[in-house]
Amino acid sequence: MDTFKSRIEQLEAELREHSLREARLLSVIEKINSGLSLDEVLEHVFSSFHGLIPFDRIGVALIDEKAGTVHAHWAKSRGIELKMSRGYSAPLAGSSLQQVLETGEPRVLNDLEEYLREHPASHSTRLIVEEGLRSSLTCPLFAMDRPVGFIFFSSSRKNAYSCNHTEIFQQLSGTLSGAIERGRLYQELYEAKLLRERLSRIISHELKNALWVIQTGVAVLKRFAEGLLPAKRAQVLSSMSNGCETMNRLIDDLVEFDLACAGRLTISPKSVDLRELLDQAAHSGQLLAKRKNIELKVDVPGSLPKVELDPLRIGQVLSNLLSNAAKFSTPGSFVCLSAEPDGSTVRIAVSDNGPGIPAAEVPKLFQEFGKTSIRPTGGERSTGLGLLVSRHLVEAHHGTIGVETAPGRGTKVTVVLPLRQAEAG
Repeated sequence: MDTFKSRIEQLEAELREHSLREARLLSVIEKINSGLSLDEVLEHVFSSFHGLIPFDRIGVALIDEKAGTVHAHWAKSRGIELKMSRGYSAPLAGSSLQQVLETGEPRVLNDLEEYLREHPASHSTRLIVEEGLRSSLTCPLFAMDRPVGFIFFSSSRKNAYSCNHTEIFQQLSGTLSGAIERGRLYQELYEAKLLRERLSRIISHELKNALWVIQTGVAVLKRFAEGLLPAKRAQVLSSMSNGCETMNRLIDDLVEFDLACAGRLTISPKSVDLRELLDQAAHSGQLLAKRKNIELKVDVPGSLPKVELDPLRIGQVLSNLLSNAAKFSTPGSFVCLSAEPDGSTVRIAVSDNGPGIPAAEVPKLFQEFGKTSIRPTGGERSTGLGLLVSRHLVEAHHGTIGVETAPGRGTKVTVVLPLRQAEAG
């Protein structure tokens, strides 16, 4: 009877231990899956594997399929000076790691010093031993049945690992492998995004410099040759100047688009006389409209309250809207810029008498590189980013932007901004 009771107590203890381990594994899975970048995932692994698998050091190596190598990506230890860190790489073919991949099973080395004596050419093992580690558990990582790398648990004690530890890893291998691969892809995407932003800044800067040189030269030629050149040559200079202005706007749109995509679009609001801002926009818009013999009408009250906004950003929005209106209007027609307070907001609208846009194509106006079937009347170029960038800029001011249009009835774009009247002084 005592033996039976003892066995029951033993089974109960084993069940409790099993339940605790399962709960711990679920907790580890949840923590690992909460990481986005690869380094976040690996930090979660380091902090959550204590008590499941013994280690003084964890390292992760990823496979470079194109180069046929495996390279150290990340390592962290407790009080150990790392001798093999990020950047170390070695050929995969013919290595012991390739054998681990072929078996698909974790490999236990419980005496690294003895293993090094048997494999003196193993440079990675030599570095690990020099760090003071004496046993290791090497685990292959597979994502969607494709090998992506390895995770190494290492201990300063000999005989630290057993079949129990390989079983624990195998219970977590799918989740861990998937999280590491997801983190790697996220990190690659993030790094590519940073590279794109950097290249965008460099290219836009260089293009702006080149355009400035051309614009300055054209302006000098126009000033000194005014009234002296034949009409056709003067027209060429005007076309060159117009082309430079168009390129400047396209570059600005692309830069703002990249900032918006990266979530780094910022505004610097200050107290602004809205009437003055609209007058400045109208002056620039008149220059654009005049080239196509389009009249710009301004319907703005004699005075508007001062508001807090970023004049550069909202000026860019107005420039985009007036440029678009002139671009899609026919010579001899008119474009109207209007504004009016409306309770706690101000409504600014730009309307034209152009061809209008079919209802089914209106959603394209605020999409990346979205273009409708309506083409500019003067052959002007467009990235299809102007309205999308304008929407981002308006929303950064907690405002809205909308379009009213119909074929044959022109287009009206309305920007609604919070009035947020500035305090006096």
